[in-house]
Amino acid sequence: MTKRKSFIIHIDSLNILDELSDDQAGKLFKAIKCHQLGDEFEFDTLTRIAFSQFKNQFDRDSEKYIKLCEKNRLIAENRYKNNATKSTTGEPGNESLPSITKTTDNDSKSDSKSDSKSDSKSDSKKTKALSSKLDEINVLLLSIFNYWLQIMGKTNHTKFTPQRKAKIKARLKSGYTQHDIETAIYNCANNPFNMGQNEEGKVFDDLTLICRDDTKLEYYMTLKTINKGQIKISQHQRDIDGFLNS
Repeated sequence: MTKRKSFIIHIDSLNILDELSDDQAGKLFKAIKCHQLGDEFEFDTLTRIAFSQFKNQFDRDSEKYIKLCEKNRLIAENRYKNNATKSTTGEPGNESLPSITKTTDNDSKSDSKSDSKSDSKSDSKKTKALSSKLDEINVLLLSIFNYWLQIMGKTNHTKFTPQRKAKIKARLKSGYTQHDIETAIYNCANNPFNMGQNEEGKVFDDLTLICRDDTKLEYYMTLKTINKGQIKISQHQRDIDGFLNS
């Protein structure tokens, strides 16, 4: 990569920061720094996705810069040759090889301005697509969480913790659908043992339990349940049996 004193970040590319935490945003900018300096950086999945649109822009700008430097070098060489020819024929000239720094910088800025609109449109589409995908995932996660709140009769004070969010996301990543997870939630809610009818008298209904791993989710997906009416009848029958046997 050609070493440059500066690089460009398009404003619309920064929209991705709205979807990242402060820690994730910090990792993203460390990745940008390492890329520009040619250093290695160990990416996690989210940082790699967020960085990809920046990398594409940087690579395009770097390629343009290299081509521009080569173009100016050839111009400078031709100018030097022409001046040398004039000098041998007695004509004024004989100038030393001119510096191309100023020309390169000016042309770089000009190219950046002229191409910024097309690059911005392309990057904007990628940013919107990524943002839309993240929004879609967040809506799906929240929908499953709200279903769990409703089925389990939780209050509005119950929080969508990072642990609950991570467990749902992991199961979706494993290939299970929203319907699969909601079926498991429903079966858990209609299982007497999970609802407190156990020796400890404790309720085991948290999302982190239902979605703990693939095996646990499949267990609740296929669990045979008893509806609340059946639970009451069963309890009533046990009470009668106990009275008769006493």
